[in-house]
Amino acid sequence: MKAKKGISLIVLVITIIVIIILAAAVLLSISKNNPMDSARTATYENDKAEVRSAVALYVSNFVAKDYYHKSPFKAGSTIDVGVKEGSKVAKSSVTPTETAPAEGAANPASSNTYTTTVSWDDLGLTGEATPQSIYSCTYDVDTGLFSFTPAAEYKATSGK
Repeated sequence: MKAKKGISLIVLVITIIVIIILAAAVLLSISKNNPMDSARTATYENDKAEVRSAVALYVSNFVAKDYYHKSPFKAGSTIDVGVKEGSKVAKSSVTPTETAPAEGAANPASSNTYTTTVSWDDLGLTGEATPQSIYSCTYDVDTGLFSFTPAAEYKATSGK
């Protein structure tokens, strides 16, 4: 009897399926549809939105308590938010007065106090709510724009 040479059809099909699975894994890891990069990007974008909201709420609460004072931030300045250069920003010392100026007192705007930093604690972003994907953030008071620097593991996926 003659011995059979070659491979069976089943072995060929299994080999092709394994090659397809490996090719799909390689394509996912090098394409822009990588689930890990998408998760990092989503986390970073979510943290940015959370910081924007917290700053808006911080200013609103300040103005609600001291309606003679327009903002805890001086016009024409930039504010450091959260983390800057590897160390936490100290808690700010600016608090609203919660009282109206006395009758005939100087213009309330002349005695305004301002801050140049706002910590995560000031914004109510403490514990697990502290943005982990943001290394530092700067807020421009005049334009209302934020400049974010992502943490090291988020730099490649932030896109900006």
